[in-house]
Amino acid sequence: MENDRSELRWGVEQRLEFIEFRLFWEGHVNRSDLMDQFGVSVNQASTDLNR
Repeated sequence: MENDRSELRWGVEQRLEFIEFRLFWEGHVNRSDLMDQFGVSVNQASTDLNR
């Protein structure tokens, strides 16, 4: 159970780093960028962007 939580946190961290990278270099990021890169759902992509 503890390993599942650490993997989840790692995945969220990776997505947030991706968002930061795209905003810095391209000036924009959207849900479809996250969905294409990480294979997450629309809801998860929205949640990550709201963070």
